[in-house]
Amino acid sequence: MGSVDHSRIHEDLLTFSLTVKLRVAQDSYLYIGSASPTIKFRNTPDWNRVNRLVSQERFNELVQESLRLLSMAQASESVAEAPVIVGSSLKGSVRSRLELLVNSRKWSEKLGLIPCFSVSVEFLPPSLRPGMHGYRHSKIWPEAPWRDRRRGPCGNCLLCNMFGYTTKRGAFKSRVWFGTFEVETKTSCTEQLNLDTGEQIEAVRPNTVFKGKIVFVNMTPPEVGLVFFGLKLNMKKPLLLGKYKYRLPRSGGRPVKFGRVYVEATDKIDFHPLCKAATTTSVPKFVESMIEESKKTYGESFYWDWDEVSKLEELWRQEKQ
Repeated sequence: MGSVDHSRIHEDLLTFSLTVKLRVAQDSYLYIGSASPTIKFRNTPDWNRVNRLVSQERFNELVQESLRLLSMAQASESVAEAPVIVGSSLKGSVRSRLELLVNSRKWSEKLGLIPCFSVSVEFLPPSLRPGMHGYRHSKIWPEAPWRDRRRGPCGNCLLCNMFGYTTKRGAFKSRVWFGTFEVETKTSCTEQLNLDTGEQIEAVRPNTVFKGKIVFVNMTPPEVGLVFFGLKLNMKKPLLLGKYKYRLPRSGGRPVKFGRVYVEATDKIDFHPLCKAATTTSVPKFVESMIEESKKTYGESFYWDWDEVSKLEELWRQEKQ
């Protein structure tokens, strides 16, 4: 599949920006997390003792002291006063959802090269049990247990051509740009939660609304529709986003859901001046028409009606029995 030339705007393709809102579900928190958690101790550690044990090579005592410090430690992660959702987090979730909803058998019959997985991982073990890493993931996605995910981005498939790729052979810039999504409300929108895992986090509260832009460059209607489908845009069904989305941790003695967001677009579309495919139709109708174009083009090559959130909640109910 050939890549689209990035050096100019193609008049016959769609180039536009769209303002999008992300609303955290009323029964869910959102936590994207940070790469560097802060470690706090209930009591001040005796670092002089630790240094003495190291310098004197008293390793058995050092091990015991380390275990004691671990029992006093608590990981704490927080967000800034005004939390944001960085575009790469949303883009990654959308691409991953599309990768996971490819019907590989139907795709290979109709369209040839099956879209790859942008992140390479080993095969999921065949005998996953509840509590094991990857168990819920393997249960809520249609082909997760057996699709080959070891090769990473291929640089040739539809999704690489849309979302970009970096391989040893070269790189291609994404034709979809996700901006930073900022909180729309000025009131406090975060809450500190102490999870039963021992983690202390500052999560975004239910019903919080974020607002940002997505820019589409030189895309066909079916490609635009795929991005809308990956976002669950205007579908009134939540998208899974962020950390803890598969888990149901407890905080304050109650189970807490994470990562359910509704993605909505109602504002006008800003088309590039050179785009002859511009339309004056309303945003909801435009979204609907683009998704229909995708369904016509890709047919049964995607699991269009799959609802991973309802699959996950059904799995939780089964685990309680």
